Amino acid sequence: FKVADGTAQTLDPYVIEAEGVGIEDISSHIKFYPTPVQNILKIAGDNIESVEIYNFSGIKVMAAQHIDSIIDVSSLSSGAYFIKIQSKKEILNAKFIKN
Repeated sequence: FKVADGTAQTLDPYVIEAEGVGIEDISSHIKFYPTPVQNILKIAGDNIESVEIYNFSGIKVMAAQHIDSIIDVSSLSSGAYFIKIQSKKEILNAKFIKN
């Protein structure tokens, strides 16, 4: 490529190494089911602090704090949603289908 003064410049390729990015490292201790879901979404995990549900436009449509193990999603329209589940140790972002 050319620099502002008109001289040619080449870039050497760089290798970026990162530790802890393998598939085995991204498994979560937080689980949710069933999907597709009708009315009740069950959440399994330790110390769940919050759950947020977003539609595919990115608008938050539901939020709950300090839940036990279930979220009533019966008020949601059928479709695909993103869910963000936060515990004391991790955050899970995933998709689910509401029938």
